[in-house]
Amino acid sequence: MNERIYLENAVGYEPEVAHARYELYVPGDFKKWNDGINGGTKLPGWAGHREGGGAGGHHNQGAAWSVRMNTPCQGGTYDGSDGAEVPFTSQVYDGSVDPDEHEYGYVHRWSRGGSKGEWTTIDYRITMNTPGKADGSLEGWVNSEKAFEHDGYLFRDRDHAQHACRPSNA
Repeated sequence: MNERIYLENAVGYEPEVAHARYELYVPGDFKKWNDGINGGTKLPGWAGHREGGGAGGHHNQGAAWSVRMNTPCQGGTYDGSDGAEVPFTSQVYDGSVDPDEHEYGYVHRWSRGGSKGEWTTIDYRITMNTPGKADGSLEGWVNSEKAFEHDGYLFRDRDHAQHACRPSNA
């Protein structure tokens, strides 16, 4: 799926909190490569792609940001230590990311993953930060069990206080 929904057009505003739920099916023959480059896949998330930044190694701290899930490959951002057949991580570009240290944003591993050959229900919630304060948060659930929680994100600075959430295929 490659879809963008502009919430300000759909409902008249960009919310401060957004929650998405989707079902993911991973075939039994899904393979994770071990080279650290191939074998993962991007999953949906949230973004404020404004002023030319917020994803793919392009940064514009305070104005643009993005958050998405992925299934990482062995040897890359995932080391196989939790034993999940289909591990999940969150990839975050916010206003605190130093592009020299984290060219592709922060990557946070979830405590639970999915299984091959089964449907997995994923819930993902973002709470925007107070403009200028690093108090934004992300939460995630796998099959109704809490699997991820992290706070301290700076999605927007004081100069971009009017910007809030929009779904993204980032």
